[in-house]
Amino acid sequence: MNISWANRGLSRFFFVCWRILNYKNSYQLIVWGADQMGRRLSKQLEREGAPLQAFVDIDPGKIGRQRRGCPIVSPDELRQWLEKAQNPVVPAAVCSHGARELIRERLIGTEGA
Repeated sequence: MNISWANRGLSRFFFVCWRILNYKNSYQLIVWGADQMGRRLSKQLEREGAPLQAFVDIDPGKIGRQRRGCPIVSPDELRQWLEKAQNPVVPAAVCSHGARELIRERLIGTEGA
């Protein structure tokens, strides 16, 4: 089977994420991005039994729906989800240019939640 370098990089990313999160299974995931990258990440993490809680997305067409049995919420609802999650981890699963910087700014604004 011929696996591209990009796929190997993604597989390594998924593996590293899960190894970090597997520490006593004490984290809860809120995946930022409900598009293709978020689906791929959540699929791999779900296969390993990762505790998915929700997805965050800015697309009004996705907000209010579900992905893998978890709600897709708006960034405005993120603080509420962070407050009720035990040791929340928010991986950014987006590939749009500039999106990660915006996500980082938004997450910094929710510190202390």
